[in-house]
Amino acid sequence: MKKILFLVAASALMVACGQKGQTSGAANGGDSAATTADSLVYEGEIPGADGTFNTRLALAQDSTNGFSLTETSTKDSAAAAPKTGKFEAVQSKDAKGFKLVIAQDDVRYFLQKNDSTLSLVGDSTLTPAASGMNYDLKLKK
Repeated sequence: MKKILFLVAASALMVACGQKGQTSGAANGGDSAATTADSLVYEGEIPGADGTFNTRLALAQDSTNGFSLTETSTKDSAAAAPKTGKFEAVQSKDAKGFKLVIAQDDVRYFLQKNDSTLSLVGDSTLTPAASGMNYDLKLKK
């Protein structure tokens, strides 16, 4: 009887431990922008020194102000891990935009051209690039 009870308990333990439970991105330390259904998602191709990057930016539309930024090189199609963090709305003299703090030494600024277009800019002045190159991301959903 003890052997049967032991086998039943061991089987139950193995079944319970073998379940691959689904956890949310927030529970894994991820950002809510990756899991929030009501995020604003912008996509486009951004030129870089090493080639063009397919860029996807998701901005959470809730109180978390979270974002998820994914950049994939068109040269080798290698996608880096999404960068997540907090964004804040910024305003210069004539323009509005967003400041994305990825790390202490990695801050990105996006100019809000209109309701459906963000443009990557160099600093908090939100001045568009003088190079004439297209740094725009378009709203997808």
